[in-house]
Amino acid sequence: MDQTRRGWVVLGATASLLMVSAGLRWSMGGFIPAWQRSFHVDLATVSVVASLTLLVYGLAQPWIGLLVGRWGPRTVMAVGAATLGVGLGLSAIASNPWELMACFGVLGGSGFAALAQVSATAAVKDWFPGRRGLAIGIFNAGNSLGMLTIGPLSLLGISYWGWRRTDLVLGLGVLAVLVPLALGAIRSPAAPTGAGAVLESEGAYSARWLGRPEFWRLAGSFFVCGFTTNGLMGPHFVGFLDWDGFSLGVTALAIGVMGGSNVLGALAAGYFSDRVQRGRLLSAIYATRLATLVLMLVFHSAAGILVLSAAYGFLDYATVPPTASLAVDAFGREGIRAFSWIFLAHQLGAALSSWVSGVLFDWTHTYVTVFLFAASFLVGAAALTWGIRSEGGRALSSPLAPRSQQA
Repeated sequence: MDQTRRGWVVLGATASLLMVSAGLRWSMGGFIPAWQRSFHVDLATVSVVASLTLLVYGLAQPWIGLLVGRWGPRTVMAVGAATLGVGLGLSAIASNPWELMACFGVLGGSGFAALAQVSATAAVKDWFPGRRGLAIGIFNAGNSLGMLTIGPLSLLGISYWGWRRTDLVLGLGVLAVLVPLALGAIRSPAAPTGAGAVLESEGAYSARWLGRPEFWRLAGSFFVCGFTTNGLMGPHFVGFLDWDGFSLGVTALAIGVMGGSNVLGALAAGYFSDRVQRGRLLSAIYATRLATLVLMLVFHSAAGILVLSAAYGFLDYATVPPTASLAVDAFGREGIRAFSWIFLAHQLGAALSSWVSGVLFDWTHTYVTVFLFAASFLVGAAALTWGIRSEGGRALSSPLAPRSQQA
C-alpha cells in the first residue's frame, strides 16, 4: 500500500475510533435516568458518575500526551480502547453507584481520554504535513457522527434491552472492533516530516502564557463552554426532554439532530474565524447559545425542540476554531501547549456542571433553574471574549496549520 493511501487509512481509522468514543460519552445522558431507577438514588448521586468520567477524561490529557510521545499513538489508542471496553463491561455488573464510579467513571474516563484529540492528532499529523487542518477537521467530524449514530442507538438499546445488557454489548463491541482497528490500522510513516516533531517539543518552552490575561479569559470562557455543553447537554439533555414530556422517539431524534449539526457548526466557525475578528465571533457564539438555551424553556413542541437542538448543536464545536486560533495568535509557538490547558478548563467546567446540574434539579425539581443557572455563565463568557482582539485571515504560526500558512 502506497504512503498516500496508508495515510487515508490511518485517518479513517482515527475518525472511526473517535466516532465511537464520542458517541459513548454522549450516551451517558441515557444511562443516568436508568442508573437512578436501578439503584434507587437521587439524580445528584448518579450525576457524580458522569462528572467523574468527564473529570478523568480532562485531567488525563497531559498524561496521554506524554504516553503518546513514549509509546506512540497506536499503542495508546489500543490500550485506551481495551480500557474503555473493560470499563463498560464491568459497569454492567455494578451493584451500587460506587462500583459504577470506578468502572464507568475511572476506567471509562481513562479510555475516553486515550481516544480523543491528543492521540488522534499524533496519529495523523505526520501523514498530512501540508493538510493537517483538513485531517483534524475530518476526525473531528467523527465526534459529531458518533453523537448522530452511537448516541441514539444506545438510547434504543437501553429502552429495549435495559441498561446492563446495553452496557455489556457496547463493552464487548469496543473490545472486538476498536482494539483490532487501532492495532491494525494506526501506523506512523517511515520518516516523519520536519514539522512533525513540533508538538513533542512544545514542553521545552516556558509557560509564560500563564501570566497573560488572554489565557485566563480564554480558559474562563472555555470553562463555560464545557459547563454548557458536555456537562449540561451530555448528561442531562435526555432527562430534560423527559421532564418536559417528550417521547423517546423525539428524544433520540433531537440528539441525532444535535450531533449532525455539530459538523456544520465547526466548519462554519472555522471558515469565519479566518475572516472576522475572532474575539467578537466567539462572543457572538456564546450569546447565541445563551438565547438558544433560554428558548428551550419556552418552546414545548416537538418541532420547536428539534430546531433548537439543531441550533445548539451548531454552536457546540463552533467555539473550538476561534478559541484555538486566538490561543495561537496570542502565544505563538506556545499556543498549542497553552490550548491544551485551556481545553483542560473546558473539561473541568463539564465535570462541575454534570454534578451541579443534578444537585440543582434535586433541590428545585425543575430544569428551569438548571438552564437559567447555565445561561448566567454564558453571559460571562460572551463578555470575556468580546474584547480579545485578533485579525481574521492572518497567517498562523500553529504547527497544525497548512504549510502555505506558515510563511
